[in-house]
Amino acid sequence: MKYCLLLSLCLVMAISGVALAESGTAYVATANGSNAFTINNAGGQLFYHVQPDTNYNWYYEDGSLVTYTYGGVTANRDGMKTFAATDVAYGATFGSLKLDFQYASSTYDDGNGYPFHNYPTINVHITDGLGHYAIWSATSGGTGFTTAAVPGRDDWMQLSLDCTAFADDSVFGKVNESTDQTVLVNGNLNSTAVQWSDIKDWTIAGFYTEQFAPTGDWGAWGENLWSDINAVGQIVPDNHYGISLVWGDTVGSMYGDYDNTYVGALAERPYGQGVKMIDNLVVGAGGTDYDISFVADVAPVPEPGTLTLLGLLGLSALMLVRRRRGG
Repeated sequence: MKYCLLLSLCLVMAISGVALAESGTAYVATANGSNAFTINNAGGQLFYHVQPDTNYNWYYEDGSLVTYTYGGVTANRDGMKTFAATDVAYGATFGSLKLDFQYASSTYDDGNGYPFHNYPTINVHITDGLGHYAIWSATSGGTGFTTAAVPGRDDWMQLSLDCTAFADDSVFGKVNESTDQTVLVNGNLNSTAVQWSDIKDWTIAGFYTEQFAPTGDWGAWGENLWSDINAVGQIVPDNHYGISLVWGDTVGSMYGDYDNTYVGALAERPYGQGVKMIDNLVVGAGGTDYDISFVADVAPVPEPGTLTLLGLLGLSALMLVRRRRGG
């Protein structure tokens, strides 16, 4: 009887024009750290743990260490970073993207003493199909999304991003480029004020190397999410995980105490000591909606000494191989 009712409901929804959402997966992995997250509610909710400094470092494309100077002190960038990335939008036009999720606001208190820092960073990896890649960040360089209180859910907010509604002359988000700017359109796209008409017809590609790489390279930290990484200049992407919700090592969390005394391992890292929690993630692309479930993606991680050796000696070789592959 219940199957007949379910079938009848589906038929009614189809006749009325209500689209049924498909299911999708977001793999979750922590780079330069060990499982700094918890997945709850049968995959429906993701809790980002504190993302502190670690024994690992971040590296530029040429294999050199990433450093920052704060309060007159210079230290290696050594924080961890957790990614939840999905491939459901791969190949869709960027301008067709929609994204919704609910998040615990800064007033939420789970009784454990950690501050909640609202929503995670939203990164969309895009390509023009000619070998140029970019990461569009919806939460940097302006706001292209809306937030609203969730009825009946105290201290929870709803975030909605609708790229189909942007005007051509809108300036939303920020495009992050590689150190040599080869990811930009002809190396000439304004990364701090991107006009929507310049990138709306790009397609959602997949995870690429960004500006930095973790110790031991990406594959050491996620066997599904980062088994293949796209390279600048590569026409057909290997990796399809083009939408990621990120929390962790940033300029804000690398920097030190509020009194400007320390950076790196000596700092209290107040920003990185916060947590985030999201659920009810729905991604729309190409006219199809996907209900996303979170799945842990954990790769066997070598000892810190081994990873450090890989980072110091092998990263530049890995980047050289990628550049040759990408032409």
